[in-house]
Amino acid sequence: MSQADGVSDERLAAAHRALREGGDIQFDMMPIAPKPPPPAWLKAFGEWLEKVLAPVGRFLRWLSSFMPDAPYARIFLWTMIAALALLLVWIVQDRIRNGVWRLP
Repeated sequence: MSQADGVSDERLAAAHRALREGGDIQFDMMPIAPKPPPPAWLKAFGEWLEKVLAPVGRFLRWLSSFMPDAPYARIFLWTMIAALALLLVWIVQDRIRNGVWRLP
């Protein structure tokens, strides 16, 4: 090891020490503060909504049990079901607004 290598090693160590002591760069991971718990009213509302929508979830699980395992087929079938549901809502809304069934 030559003298120049020793000098450059010392300079590197001094520069590293200065960098770590500077404080403008974070070298250690700090723990994240835990999230505060949700308010009691929000928790109660979530539990109520879960109870109210449980039959809808059961119906959707039952409906998806008849679908094939192919992912693209499931996407296509769910898209068709959503389109038919939107069409039905539009037809009923049009009937309520105009009082007449337009589609035969």
